[in-house]
Amino acid sequence: MSTTPKTSVTRDALCPQCGYAFKHATSANVDDLQAVPKEGAISLCGDCGAINIFTADRSVRAATEAEIAEIMADENVRRVVQQWQAYRRKQGRLKKEVTPQ
Repeated sequence: MSTTPKTSVTRDALCPQCGYAFKHATSANVDDLQAVPKEGAISLCGDCGAINIFTADRSVRAATEAEIAEIMADENVRRVVQQWQAYRRKQGRLKKEVTPQ
């Protein structure tokens, strides 16, 4: 089995935080490298670093505060989110700071 993530086409989607348009998703989950986003899957905006949630039609919506708290409770996910957001912050692109609860 390949350990290389596959990039899949979503649909034309916009980040609800910054308006960044995207059409592709790449899985960060080594247990599911097919990268077909399922409803409820986490999406980090490739531009602003916002935490969003995939919907049934593969668009995204902003994560609720409760969802963000649940997401950030997972140490591995928190590390990925924080590293991506630190990278985007350094570039001056981070729109919304997310901190662990």
